Amino acid sequence: VHSDPAAQILLKMDLAGGEALPEWVQFNGRTGELVIEPPADAPRKLILRVTAVDDQGNEQSFVIRLDLTGQGIGLEQAFSLVERLRGAS
Repeated sequence: VHSDPAAQILLKMDLAGGEALPEWVQFNGRTGELVIEPPADAPRKLILRVTAVDDQGNEQSFVIRLDLTGQGIGLEQAFSLVERLRGAS
C-alpha cells in the first residue's frame, strides 16, 4: 500500500542474510511472481527477504519463511506475492 496511487513500486528479493537467491528460485520484481523449483538436495527451510522500493527511494522489507518439505505451501505452483501483499492488513 502506498499513499500515492501512481507510485511505481519495485520489489526485490534475496535470502534473509543478504545472499543472492539460489538459481532454482525465480522472482519477478515487477509482478511479484515467485517460482520455486527446489532440487532434491534443497534445504528444508528457505528464508527470503522482500524489499519494496518506491520511485522516491523509500524502502520497506519483510521476511517470508517457507517450508520446502511439502508440509507447508505447495511449491509446485507459482504464486503471486503481489496478491499476498494486497490481502495483507
